[in-house]
Amino acid sequence: MPSLFWVTLLGLVLGITFSSCSLMATRPAQEMANTAAAIRAAREVQADVHSPVFFLQAIEWLDRAKKEYRYKNFDLAETYAQYSRKYAERAEFEAMRNGATRHDSSGPDPLTTTLQPPPPPDQSSQ
Repeated sequence: MPSLFWVTLLGLVLGITFSSCSLMATRPAQEMANTAAAIRAAREVQADVHSPVFFLQAIEWLDRAKKEYRYKNFDLAETYAQYSRKYAERAEFEAMRNGATRHDSSGPDPLTTTLQPPPPPDQSSQ
């Protein structure tokens, strides 16, 4: 029969092992960022007007994901963020299908814009 010392030691080792697993969980920061980008894209096409049901679902799931993230329930936060992203993408798709247009206020795309050389200096001042 094991002594009380060995049972206590085994319990302590198992307790530390299982509690450290939750400390080693990776934060779903990329998934949260992807979800935020999907919601911004849905807002850009006015999905809150053209597809309010899916858009509100996306917002609600994102709020749940943020709450679980604050409580350090990273697995649940990642799952909720994935749900939110899927609803945001669906809202964006439905809004585009219902006739919405993208309102991009970020300016011209720097990768497709050609740069013009600066004008030559004024020669009359010399």
